[in-house]
Amino acid sequence: MPRVLVTGVTGFIAAHITRELLASGYHVRGTLRSVEKGSYLKSVLPNPENLSFAVVKDLTDDGAFDEAVKDVDYVIHTASPFHFKVQDPYKDLVEPAVKGTTGILQSVLLHGTKVRRVVVTSSSLAIFTDKPALPEGLSEADWNEGAIQILEKNGANTPPLVSYMASKTLAEKAAWKFMDETSPPFELAVCNPPLVYGPLLQKVTSVDEVNTSCKYIADYLTGAHATVQPVAAGFVDVRDAARAHVLAMTVPDAAGKRFLVSAGIHTHEDLVAVLRRRFPDRKLPPTAQIPAPPNEVNERAVQVLGATFRGLEETVVDTARSLIEKLGV
Repeated sequence: MPRVLVTGVTGFIAAHITRELLASGYHVRGTLRSVEKGSYLKSVLPNPENLSFAVVKDLTDDGAFDEAVKDVDYVIHTASPFHFKVQDPYKDLVEPAVKGTTGILQSVLLHGTKVRRVVVTSSSLAIFTDKPALPEGLSEADWNEGAIQILEKNGANTPPLVSYMASKTLAEKAAWKFMDETSPPFELAVCNPPLVYGPLLQKVTSVDEVNTSCKYIADYLTGAHATVQPVAAGFVDVRDAARAHVLAMTVPDAAGKRFLVSAGIHTHEDLVAVLRRRFPDRKLPPTAQIPAPPNEVNERAVQVLGATFRGLEETVVDTARSLIEKLGV
């Protein structure tokens, strides 16, 4: 079977992508910062004998992926900085995101002689705009030019979330620019997931180590959030996002396209309403009125990839059960 390189293999989405690949018979080489972090992953994944690791300590180093891309048939690049501890938006977020993405493409161009296609994990934040191209809502035709403009205007004073939006947008734009300018022998596809919930596969020892989206659910269950947070956005189950990445890797017509990998929209009132119904023993915040977000059009993902999506209830309940089982929240 073909070999796939998955960067940031111990991450929330990447671990599920790796499970999907191993279950389908692929061999996977995963990058991580230290091999020790990989032992737990092997213990929870199918066919662990087909999983190997390559250490990449800093994805922004020149040639960081040169060795990792050798003798693989596909690359799924999920590794990217995601944090809000930002002092310099360009140094802390934009440069690592852009250089990590263009760096792996450069490594594939120079050393990944067998690579057929690269799939990059971007974000729906790279699509967000208040003037969508389609009347139905946000789609792959849209770009978050607004975040880039705010960052250019405000620099270090840019809010961390806006800086993160800009970093994802600029990194994806850089990937497509690389493809246009180099015309490489491999193809590119991009997945743009919104907020990602779902069961945890990666090793976590505390709520603080949980990805941002799932931490909201943990905090509601423990009472850390006394009120419903003013969150309104698209969502996707991590299992469906992972499957979409594998489809973007293998479906012929996916080449050269970006995919809004979204199950639909929700507010945190919708999310907490599920928790109230399914976990009635928990003390959860009172009802709140939160305006609905812009609609997200997933037609391309459904029609081109054949992607399917779980509903909010199944996704939230499975996330909560995973948090309870793993962390005792």
